[in-house]
Amino acid sequence: MAGDVVAMARACREAAEAVIRRHQKLASLDLYRVLTQSLELCEAALATNSGQDELRQLVAADAETGRRRYVERGSDVYTTACRFVFSGDECHANMCRYAHALREASRLGLTSATLFEHLKSEGGVNALYLRRPLSALTKTLKIVQLDRSITVPKSGRFTLTLERAPNNVFAVIEGPQEMRDARP
Repeated sequence: MAGDVVAMARACREAAEAVIRRHQKLASLDLYRVLTQSLELCEAALATNSGQDELRQLVAADAETGRRRYVERGSDVYTTACRFVFSGDECHANMCRYAHALREASRLGLTSATLFEHLKSEGGVNALYLRRPLSALTKTLKIVQLDRSITVPKSGRFTLTLERAPNNVFAVIEGPQEMRDARP
């Protein structure tokens, strides 16, 4: 049982590297399969007392091979697994997004047996990532995603009333009246 987590982690990494190298039409489905394997890895690591330690040791040993990845001591199993599986430079930026998505999937009660179909039918990685609870009571944004299109004047002021949904999309509660182009 001791080597199961390590073997699973290495198999996940190989699958992730293949997905990153290939930019094909079905790359999202391949990514969903890798994320499903990654969640299975997390489940296996959580199932044993030594599983998380094995994963941390694997990441630490990997840093010595030049991949330059590390995991902070307080990191959970999702971050640790994603640091190892998505270790290439091409996917480092998305590694945290994938860890958040796996953490949220677990919080929602999804398992490795159900994750693939959920990702396929419910909007993919971003749908899970955007559902994550925000730790701060406020958030500074420069750009917001609205739940529908609005028509606004080209000049002058207007007022919008928005409500943030759990998926970080803003519902337009009240907005500007549709303005007609008044051409002379």
